[in-house]
Amino acid sequence: MEIARPQQTAGPAATAVYEFIIACKAELQLSDKELISISGLYKDDTNEFVKLVETTSIVVQKIENMGLFPPPRPLPFLTPSNELGANVPSDNRAKVVAEMLNTERQYSTDLEKLQHYQRELQSQFGRAIGLPAPLLTADGSYA
Repeated sequence: MEIARPQQTAGPAATAVYEFIIACKAELQLSDKELISISGLYKDDTNEFVKLVETTSIVVQKIENMGLFPPPRPLPFLTPSNELGANVPSDNRAKVVAEMLNTERQYSTDLEKLQHYQRELQSQFGRAIGLPAPLLTADGSYA
């Protein structure tokens, strides 16, 4: 996959992401499959967030393997233990990444529930005040 340099109007953030991706390919020999895409960072999609976390985890692991990070230190606070004992993160970085993923997944689930409630309320409100049917779309939102 060829990565196009962002246009001048894209801004410094997109340029920095482009340079990060190029450096990951050149210095860390990451494949396209392991890397995020510039456009993916700006999508309103939790899958892209998960891809970002995975890419970050791979980059950090490769840099650790190269011996460029100091040895990990314990967190200055206690972390809750997983009572089920399944797939418990072994180091602090893994615990933080796992917490970020769990939080994002719960946020996404809660947001989907709220959107469902919003559409339901809009649909009921539209019918209650006698809006004509064409003003309500199939999902219950206003046209």
